[in-house]
Amino acid sequence: MAVIYLGCAKNQVDSERLLGEISEAGFIPTGNVDSADAVVVTTCAFIDPAVKECADLIESLSELREARGLKLVVAGCLVNRFGASRLRGQFPAVDAWLDLSSYDRLPEVIAGLLGNYQTKPTGRKRAGVEGLHGDYQTKPMGQKDDVTSCLTTGFEMKPRLLSTQGYAYLKISEGCDNRCNYCTIPKIRGPLRHRPMKQLVEEAESLADLGALELVLIAQDTAAYRDPETGAGLAGLVRKLDKVKGINWLRVMYAHPAHVDDEIIAMFGETGKLVPYLDMPIQHASDGVLKAMKRGYGGDALRWTIERLRKTSSDIALRTTVMVGHPGEDEEAFKELLNFIEKTRFVNLGAFVFRPEEGTVSAGLEPACSAEEAERRLDAVMALQQGITFEFLDSYKGKVVEVLPESPDEARTTFQAPEVDGIVVSDHPWPTGGITKALIVGRQGYDLKGEPL
Repeated sequence: MAVIYLGCAKNQVDSERLLGEISEAGFIPTGNVDSADAVVVTTCAFIDPAVKECADLIESLSELREARGLKLVVAGCLVNRFGASRLRGQFPAVDAWLDLSSYDRLPEVIAGLLGNYQTKPTGRKRAGVEGLHGDYQTKPMGQKDDVTSCLTTGFEMKPRLLSTQGYAYLKISEGCDNRCNYCTIPKIRGPLRHRPMKQLVEEAESLADLGALELVLIAQDTAAYRDPETGAGLAGLVRKLDKVKGINWLRVMYAHPAHVDDEIIAMFGETGKLVPYLDMPIQHASDGVLKAMKRGYGGDALRWTIERLRKTSSDIALRTTVMVGHPGEDEEAFKELLNFIEKTRFVNLGAFVFRPEEGTVSAGLEPACSAEEAERRLDAVMALQQGITFEFLDSYKGKVVEVLPESPDEARTTFQAPEVDGIVVSDHPWPTGGITKALIVGRQGYDLKGEPL
């Protein structure tokens, strides 16, 4: 059977657990949809383009289902956001819909759909779920803020079948309490729930045993992490992970600026395996826009946090994301954002256009500009950032850096996060199996070119 995941790294981790779950139940995972008896799609529904991507894939797989008779299961955020009853009418060929709370029932569901396959018995029962076909859901996203269809603790402890080479994501919490006005995540993924630090360390050790040299810490908001048993924060977790044998690099992604506190800043000067890199999505720099977004901080607080990070770690590489066209962003506010980007000089930056998402506060606010103007602002941000990133990369010509080869063709250095940043390419094969050194000889677009040493 095949599992196709869409969306973010958090969804990728969930998909790896699903792969581990079906393997444990006796199914044979395959990366080839054409040879699969069943296909599971783990979906993303954060914004409309993600929803459209899901719809296009489901339509394509529905055609394959009709031609080959394979079983099609759609799972995850799309089901949580819209509900199976609404989706069923749009996609009648789908055999089963699973919300997040039903992920640990996937082997049972697949066995029921195939009809001639027996999984290993678990002895578990779940109230509110009927039969082996159809819908596995407690409730879709609605008017209320509470969400009951969240990932279960049992599922989050299941072993993973890794889909990465050389690195692995470590999801340290689930859900979100920030409730930004434009965001659907709390209503899809539920409230913030932290995984116990002891459990995370154990998972890190198992990932190291599977060959991971780098752990990339992820969550909806990593900076908000608190161990439910001791109350220790992200810095305490990083110190524990720093002691895990076999792990060479630790990287932190998705840190909400409002929660990057003194302890988190200090950890960049105290933890040997923590690479000097932080992904800190600011979304904007204008006080008015940030207030309209309900981000919980202003431009001055951002400047203060970044200044302290760079005082603690002078070579820290900062990555961020920004949103243009949100209600409240007039021309003056947009210029303020451009000036902030110019002065701050993030190493990497992603940008996207605001879209009014159903069920969010921002969807009811008066638009700040036309869709055409928002796209123009997006282009202006990316053109500015391209020059900043190229200048930074060009400064590394002639320098020797540590790299983590992921394959003979690709490697990454400390300021390159997997999948979202550039890579280091070479005319010669990279030696795999460990951290090595490379001489940087130039730049190719957003990538560096290096020679193994």
